[in-house]
Amino acid sequence: MRVGTIGSGAIVDRMIESMQVTEHIEVIAVYSRTMDRAQEFAQKHHVKKWYDSLEQMLADDEIDTIRYFSTETQRSINKVESVIIAPTFELVYSDEQVKMFEKNIKERLAKTATLVDGEVRDELYTKIYNENKIAFGMKPSEVEEFLKITKNERKLFESTGKLQVVGKDGFNKYGTYIEYSLYDRVQVSSLKKEDINNWRREYEIQKEINRKKAIEKSKETKEKNKEMVEKLVLELEEEFIKWEK
Repeated sequence: MRVGTIGSGAIVDRMIESMQVTEHIEVIAVYSRTMDRAQEFAQKHHVKKWYDSLEQMLADDEIDTIRYFSTETQRSINKVESVIIAPTFELVYSDEQVKMFEKNIKERLAKTATLVDGEVRDELYTKIYNENKIAFGMKPSEVEEFLKITKNERKLFESTGKLQVVGKDGFNKYGTYIEYSLYDRVQVSSLKKEDINNWRREYEIQKEINRKKAIEKSKETKEKNKEMVEKLVLELEEEFIKWEK
């Protein structure tokens, strides 16, 4: 079955990775709102076609099926028999209308927030997150982009336990399964630039300590080697004296 996907967010990202390891399914096209993003997303997953137009994608006769899927299970439910794509048009609002919309939205958000007690809401959010840490996990590229760190720094911070890993994921690339870490989204999101700079300073300090230790150890080794050589020379001299006698 040849499939096309719509969107380039995290959910579609995971869906494509799952489909690419499933028999009899081939992802042949992706759609995103901009051509640059669509191309980038397609190349990331080695998909041969990309679109920024739904009309053009839906007209692609190589795509076998379009399906609805459940937001709860992420599984397809049933086929889409038809799609209505309405023409786009511009809406021009006055400043007064924009202010009115803003006021209404703020009022609705405030009303929604009062429907659930703060502590109960926080407990609920925490429970949902803890039960789905891997699903919410951040990929290496997301962490590097969010924290503005290099790949080597990410690996270093992971190996020293500073970045919390919640699980593993992976994908097939040219027949080889490549595994990568998933990081705690809450922890990563709470980190500040100052935290990262402190980690970097700690690493530099530790590196300098290790360098000095290595130098000291090298000196000790040289001294021990020197003593061993001197001892060996003395023993040989004693043997020569005994031999001459």
